[in-house]
Amino acid sequence: MRATPSLALWLAALVVGLAAVVYLWLAISSRRLPALQVWHTARLDAEFHARDAAAVSKLAGYLDQERRVFAELDQLVAGHRQAAFPLGRYRPGGRNDPATFPVNWNRSFEMRPAEIRGAALLLHGLTDSPYSLRRTGEILCESGFYVLGLRLPGHGTVPASLAESTRRDWRAAVRIGASHARAQVSPDAPFWIIGYSNGAALALDHALAALADPALGRPTRLVLLSPAVGVSPFAAIGRWHRPLSVLPFFEKFRWHTVYPEHDPFKYNSFPKSAAFETHRLIVELRRELDRVSAAGRIGGLPPVLAFQSVADATVRTAAVRDSLFLELAG
Repeated sequence: MRATPSLALWLAALVVGLAAVVYLWLAISSRRLPALQVWHTARLDAEFHARDAAAVSKLAGYLDQERRVFAELDQLVAGHRQAAFPLGRYRPGGRNDPATFPVNWNRSFEMRPAEIRGAALLLHGLTDSPYSLRRTGEILCESGFYVLGLRLPGHGTVPASLAESTRRDWRAAVRIGASHARAQVSPDAPFWIIGYSNGAALALDHALAALADPALGRPTRLVLLSPAVGVSPFAAIGRWHRPLSVLPFFEKFRWHTVYPEHDPFKYNSFPKSAAFETHRLIVELRRELDRVSAAGRIGGLPPVLAFQSVADATVRTAAVRDSLFLELAG
């Protein structure tokens, strides 16, 4: 009997030791990733954060701050030697420079029909930009909807900015966008929120918040494309890199992937912290769904239309059924 505590302590020490070895091995292995470029390390000081919401509560202020972000981006990459990659998105005047396209779809956009009969807020996915929902916006505008395609903080500029953005920043931006879009139409007119992947989770998150506070802009319908209501459990450890990644020797440990940035409207590189923020958003979303359901207010949510691929490698397909639709009334 006396040997049992010693054995337990020995096994615990073995598990901790193995975990420490694996952790250190992962940190050392991250050094094999490609060299980080300025867009992996630079900070854009003008980017919107939740703390700015008190001073920037209207869309006009949000868009003004966005203009400053892109001006800062231009200064960052202009003439930088790391932007010499011929097909890189950060090569000024290059083939994939977003600024050379007729519309820079990395930025928030508005579409106004001749006669407005409804309003829609479009929320793109993680690492994406408003580009991913631009055709959706065009279809809605042709149907008489005022459309706001919102650029979420940390997106459309440099991957390093995404590494500094949090779910609170995204929520604060959605509040501004929803309030503005809702105000474009009469109270009895349709107001839809269309979200893709992480944007779909934010759309549902906002709809739940608006149940308690209609002033936030309560939607009359949600359209969710590959809604991120369940992702890989490994996303939960997305911040475990922090104790070592603050050291220059392990700075690449912050990154899950580091690839050349050639896509003009989507990041190829992916910071681990972004996965963690999505994980925490989903956890909080499920908790709020349970709370609203237990309070008997789940019927207050608007009708939900969702599209999901059974072959989705990012979003857990079963979670759309188990964690979303089985929670809804009706």
